Amino acid sequence: MLRLYALPAHNGDCLLLEFLGDDGQLHYIWVDGGLVRSYQEFGKAVAEQLIQQKAKIDLMVVTHVDQDHIGGILALCNDPAIPPDWIQQFWFNSGELLSAWLGEEPGSQRGISLAELDEQASRSIGQGIRLEDYLRQHANWHKQPIKRYSTLSVSGAEISVLTPSVSALQRLHHNWQKETSQERSLDPNDYSLSLEALSRRPERADASVANASSISFVFEYRDKRILMLGDAWASDVVEALRALGYTAEDPLRLDALKLSHHASRASISSELLDLIDCDTFIVSTDGSRHQLPHKETFARILLHHNRDTSREVRLVFNHNNSTLGKIFQDEEMFRHHFRCEYPLVGSQGFVLELTESKVKLK
Repeated sequence: MLRLYALPAHNGDCLLLEFLGDDGQLHYIWVDGGLVRSYQEFGKAVAEQLIQQKAKIDLMVVTHVDQDHIGGILALCNDPAIPPDWIQQFWFNSGELLSAWLGEEPGSQRGISLAELDEQASRSIGQGIRLEDYLRQHANWHKQPIKRYSTLSVSGAEISVLTPSVSALQRLHHNWQKETSQERSLDPNDYSLSLEALSRRPERADASVANASSISFVFEYRDKRILMLGDAWASDVVEALRALGYTAEDPLRLDALKLSHHASRASISSELLDLIDCDTFIVSTDGSRHQLPHKETFARILLHHNRDTSREVRLVFNHNNSTLGKIFQDEEMFRHHFRCEYPLVGSQGFVLELTESKVKLK
């Protein structure tokens, strides 16, 4: 049994992998936590349900320090209802960890005073320092950098890390004191444009240092594979896949792919699409910030030159609202052989079933 919960994390990421291990028990890998309010509105209920079922989190992956990924994790860690030993292992590439690994002294500003947690005043790096402080005192922190080609086995499942590269971690270390930047598009959204027109636009690349440091990995369970991209740069993922021997003729076959950076057009590329064989793409955002998701991202997927158009593409969203519902016209879906799937209104996100089971989180 393998299931991916794409939880409704507003404009952030919060995902939960659930699988039946070799020991006959359910195991959980939690990836990012969305915003602080994401935890308050749904993450807390999920955590409490798992605790009630006497289930633990085998691995918590904090992909990088942007507040739409780390905020909810920090709120969870500061929740007195969550036992300190509930999470078995943490992956988080913090500034302190990178300083020790690189043999460099941390910056003089790292001793800044941290006020009471507040989502508006406590942005990315400030939240990263708070989480670092918590992990130092309480949690089972994996105190080695999580980087390309790191691996982990969890009761029959395998995790293979593709990013970040060593150079990306070095850049993060040197920029640890600075506020991280996200793509802030001031242009109107591109939903009124055709897929054909969007596919002809020049490709662009992400330049965010924080996104380059994002942990991305392949999760493999029996004959199923999921690629969890966090906010990783497409170029770095391409570099890792090529080094592992994947080509356009022999691509990485996937059952699902969580699109990078909330389906930003700067986080997809023809080169990346050349190296994967996938029909199911997961979109994590409610469409409320930075004009994400970009329709241009879907145009590149749907009109990619290597796509087998006899196979239907699934675009899976973790929110169901009017913004996301107006990206495509029915005629586009019919003509390009794809469908959009949304969670039920009021539900806790989308549940992607990859094998059958009678057990399910509420």
